[in-house]
Amino acid sequence: MNSRQLRQEREINLSTFLEVTEAVTLTPRDQVVHVITEANQADFSVTLPPVAECAGLFVSVALVTLGDNEVVTLQDQDDSYDWADLTLDALNDGVLLHCDGIKWWVICNDIAAI
Repeated sequence: MNSRQLRQEREINLSTFLEVTEAVTLTPRDQVVHVITEANQADFSVTLPPVAECAGLFVSVALVTLGDNEVVTLQDQDDSYDWADLTLDALNDGVLLHCDGIKWWVICNDIAAI
């Protein structure tokens, strides 16, 4: 590996914090995601990065503030084997995911039951 490849590998492995307030498609660098909603805000989706680009990565997504009754849908790009969208609709709902390059695995599901 040359120095450029090492630098790129190191950058990919750095955990990146992202605050989300609207619909977004995550990148492989977005590994710690806090979702913030406000009163009277429309529901929106957070889309996971492509599984082929995320082998070996963990991603945590948490709803850290809730305005009223907003719903945030966590979805894949229709590229993850056996994926079912997750709904974050209660304060502190969260999930820890791991990608093996084929699918997103739910490692910890802390989404409140209805």
